[in-house]
This record gives sequence, structure tokens and C-alpha cells, in this order.
Amino acid sequence: MDLYICKKLKIIRKEKQYSQSQIADLLNISVSAYSRIECGDSFNWVRYIIKLSDFYNIELEYFLSTEMEIECYKQKKKEKKTLEKIIKQQEENLREKESYIKNLEFLLKKSKQKIA
Repeated sequence: MDLYICKKLKIIRKEKQYSQSQIADLLNISVSAYSRIECGDSFNWVRYIIKLSDFYNIELEYFLSTEMEIECYKQKKKEKKTLEKIIKQQEENLREKESYIKNLEFLLKKSKQKIA
């Protein structure tokens, strides 16, 4: 399990485009100490996992989960983004319809005034 966490630390660091040096500075440790953490040669990740979780804005459970759980997590995150996009689009459609209805009401009111 520790090796999974170490691999995840490396993957996330690279995805976020940070160097080992930058993360080592954040943790106030040497680059070689951080490198040993990512390689699984050191179990000191336990001391830093909460700080890294906060820094990367990733839930702590992500680090502690298996590969299958990670894929499920990624899929749910993707589905959430898709749903948020659909909701945003529906809200925009609703605003357009409300605007259209207001224009129709205005025109109807104007036409009634002309008839009267």
C-alpha cells in the first residue's frame, strides 16, 4: 500500500507540474529526502500526506485508495463535471426562455394598448 501512495505522490506532482525541489521546499526537507519518499524508500510520507493533500487540493482518501478506487473516483469526477456543464447549459436556456417570455408579454401589452 505504501508504494501506491508513493507512486500517487509522483504522478500528482508531475500532473501539477511541480519539481521535486519545489515540493521539498514546501515540506522543508531536502530534495533527496523527498525523492526517497516518491521512490518508496522512506515511510516519511505519513508525516507530510495531509500537507500535500491540502497543497494539491486532493482528498486524503485519494492517496489511501487502490487503483480501482482511483479510476472510480476519476469517473465520478468526470461525470460531475459533465452534469455541471449540463446544468449550466440548462440554466442558460431557462434565462433565454424567460427573456423571450418577457419580450412576448411586452409585445402583447403594447398590442393591447394599440387596440384599446
